[in-house]
Amino acid sequence: MTDPLRKHFHDKLKEIMAKIFVEYRATEDDEEVSEERAIELSVSYTKALEAAVFEACAEINATRKRAAGQSYRYIGVSP
Repeated sequence: MTDPLRKHFHDKLKEIMAKIFVEYRATEDDEEVSEERAIELSVSYTKALEAAVFEACAEINATRKRAAGQSYRYIGVSP
């Protein structure tokens, strides 16, 4: 990820989601998973969540590319 704002948001989400996934390690089948697997699941969830936030909040920048704009900053965790 090259955008520093998106990377910062992703890293903060990953930190938060890892704690949640490790704390509540049950799957949909109510089977407990290992801590390593919980972290793997949190990473994939974080990637999908950040991508969805970016998709919803991206704005066209001066170079006519999609970028994290003001609405993304509002939702995300500003550095």
